[in-house]
Amino acid sequence: MKKTTMIWLIICTCIGAAFGQQKSNPASATVSVKPSVGNIDSIWVDDQAKFSYIKPNAQGYFTLQFKPMFPKIVRIGNKRWQINLYLEAGDDLKVITDFEKDTKFLGEGAVKAELLYQDDMAYSTYWSKTNIAEITPNQLLKDLRHIGNQAIAALNANKQKLSPAFYVAQSLNLFYKKVGNELSVPYKLTRYPYTKKISEAIPDQYWTLGDQVKIDDRLLSNKAY
Repeated sequence: MKKTTMIWLIICTCIGAAFGQQKSNPASATVSVKPSVGNIDSIWVDDQAKFSYIKPNAQGYFTLQFKPMFPKIVRIGNKRWQINLYLEAGDDLKVITDFEKDTKFLGEGAVKAELLYQDDMAYSTYWSKTNIAEITPNQLLKDLRHIGNQAIAALNANKQKLSPAFYVAQSLNLFYKKVGNELSVPYKLTRYPYTKKISEAIPDQYWTLGDQVKIDDRLLSNKAY
């Protein structure tokens, strides 16, 4: 278990750490959110630990202007919906959403936003349809690995449409997110209210999963590591 604990410490520090390297840039990034249904009186913005609420303009749009440093990781949402954005200098992103199931991205930065959104939606949809109390450890591991591999394949398929910085950062992020999910299978199957014993929650070859973690320059060069 000591080996797994050490691996978990590494995973926790590097999931999302791929986004930690920043550099100054005088340009800004703009995000415009257009509700497609109803009257939305506000959305929240989490700009790297700076949290605020934004009101719509006269046309009902929410316009957000972000200044350096870039790249910048931002979350926006309300009580029913949220998205993660990776913003770079010059991004001019339009988000059209019903704040529930239908969200579209247009403009500069749309491909990045779509990749992040689809990855989040894949996990959300999976958990909403999966009966954790009945699934086997091997099946859960297989499913989570499949979702992670799909996200990596989608990133690679869009490589030419992405900045090198985002591609490299997201490649590392998705890899360790996948590894982290695989390693968390016993925890997911034994946490309350599920009743599996730890001996019943460990998938085959579990103790070799940590071998995927490589302590190399690519990981150690992240400022957040």
